[in-house]
Amino acid sequence: MSMNELPNNPDKPGSGAPLAPEIYPAPAPAPASASSAEPRVPDTPSGLGGLLNKPQNLAIVALAVLLALQTWSTHNRFGKLREEVARTLQKDSASNAETAQLVRDTQETTKELQVKVGVLESRQTESQSQQAALEQMYQDISKNRDEWALSEIEQVLSTASQQLQLAGNVQGALIALQNADRSLSRSDKPQFITIRRAIARDIDKLKALPSVDQAGIALRLDNVIGQIDNLPLLSDEKPAEPQAPRRIAAAAAGAGGGAGGGVAAAGGKSGAGTPAPQEQGLAQRVTETWRNWSHEMWDDIRQLIRVRTVDTPEALMLSPSESYFVRENLKLRLLNARLALLSRNEGTFRDDIGTAQQMLVKYFDARARSTIAAQGMLRQVQANNVSIDVPDLSESLNAVRNYKSKS
Repeated sequence: MSMNELPNNPDKPGSGAPLAPEIYPAPAPAPASASSAEPRVPDTPSGLGGLLNKPQNLAIVALAVLLALQTWSTHNRFGKLREEVARTLQKDSASNAETAQLVRDTQETTKELQVKVGVLESRQTESQSQQAALEQMYQDISKNRDEWALSEIEQVLSTASQQLQLAGNVQGALIALQNADRSLSRSDKPQFITIRRAIARDIDKLKALPSVDQAGIALRLDNVIGQIDNLPLLSDEKPAEPQAPRRIAAAAAGAGGGAGGGVAAAGGKSGAGTPAPQEQGLAQRVTETWRNWSHEMWDDIRQLIRVRTVDTPEALMLSPSESYFVRENLKLRLLNARLALLSRNEGTFRDDIGTAQQMLVKYFDARARSTIAAQGMLRQVQANNVSIDVPDLSESLNAVRNYKSKS
């Protein structure tokens, strides 16, 4: 039932239609008294007032008023309710819009987070794979560390053995053995004791070898090579400068002494009474002059012509270009001797030093101080023993290889 409809009549519960007001006939006017002296009041006319005088009509009117008030109140309540519903709907619409925007933002954020999570998962997978590879590598390293150390030591010992046999590098081999022993000592494993014993025996063998001063010998050879350009050749020798004749100087000294003696004799005669010497005659003066002149001429001739005995006459006939090549050949001989010294080739070393000494004697002035000094240094170099019997490092190498084969 709508709220605007009227309630049913309680007297007629089965009727659903509103009751119509009943119309009663107006009552008859009372008869006037004859003895009344007051004027007669006229009766109220019939109509709306008559209808209101009846209780039923008043009830109906009151009910109608109540219904109207109820209808108005209900209408007002419905209006307010509609306004509230409209406001609520507006708020709900705004809230729904905000919720939809939040949902969209949340979806976008979720998508971004999913992308980031995917990237992080891929990175985590990559990190896990790398970590697994590193763990595997670490296990391999920890497992094969001893084998790698032994392989490295074997390579070092093999190289040192080759250098020792080919170039006689004793110091290099000794350093290699000491480094290998130091590497094994850091491992501190009892399995390496056999290898360390073999290395210690090889170290003792190398320390027992006689030392060769290769640096000192090489420096002496370098000094001789640097002096070759200043050594005088036999072909470069110049004649000595002419000297004053000794006899003329002696005669002049004798004449001065005779004059002084005459003066002294004169003084002595006056003082001691000794006899004065007689003056020389013409023949004696001529003879003395001829003797002095002939001796002076002979001295000049001796200065012009000098006679020497040379075992190699071809050394005196060297041209300037041949002299240059002689010096360069001597340098090459000494450089070859230096290379033979470094390679421990004693035969070649001694042959080159002997050839260099022969060239000094043959083509250079052996009386010059520089040549004598160069020959002395070459003799000192030649007296050194540059060849020694070096041992091999087979014991250490065999110990390392045996350990590797067993493991």
